[in-house]
Amino acid sequence: MTKPILLALLALGPPADDGALAEATAAFEAERWDEAADAFGRAYEADPQPRFLYARGQALRLGGDCQAAIGVYESFIDVSESSEADGYAAEAIEVCTAELQEAATPEPDPPPPVVVEPAPPPSPLVEEPQAPPPAWFRDGLGHGLAWPGVVLCGAGAAMTGLARQRARSADRAPSEAGYRASLDDASVLHVSGITTAAVGATLLVSGVVRFIVVSQRGRRAQATTSVVRF
Repeated sequence: MTKPILLALLALGPPADDGALAEATAAFEAERWDEAADAFGRAYEADPQPRFLYARGQALRLGGDCQAAIGVYESFIDVSESSEADGYAAEAIEVCTAELQEAATPEPDPPPPVVVEPAPPPSPLVEEPQAPPPAWFRDGLGHGLAWPGVVLCGAGAAMTGLARQRARSADRAPSEAGYRASLDDASVLHVSGITTAAVGATLLVSGVVRFIVVSQRGRRAQATTSVVRF
């Protein structure tokens, strides 16, 4: 019930026997809630009209004393003869109960502060010793190129030598057909020998170049590890 309705309710009832009602009404209009609650209590003692109980409950609630206001509202409902006024009092009890429950609910504890630990200082850079590269004469790729090249060069030389022998033996052929067949064989062997020797020479040179590169790389690595770094 709002203030104007409550004041109208007070004015419609029979007058009180003393000046407590006037004092209570003036304090209620001025929103001096404690003073109004006390004066309405005295007015009810002097003249026990239910409207004074309801007014006292309102003053107590508005003044922040919901616990006492609930008891006064319940006393009002016990003596009131107006169902409409009882409804107002019941609504006020619900409001006070909610406020009391809200006040009794503890606020959640603030979350613990987040402690950010400083990052550990970076560890000094330690260069791991590098294993020296293998010696050039142990390089597998170099050997895989050079030795087949030597074999192919030898095979090519043998084939060209055999071709020369076939060419010289052609003169001793018993017939013209045998002569031409010997020359053809000699030509094929010569071409094959030259080709085989060329491939072998390429592999051999590649293997030698590989050995040279590995040898120079090893010398550079040794020179690098001997430099003092600050």
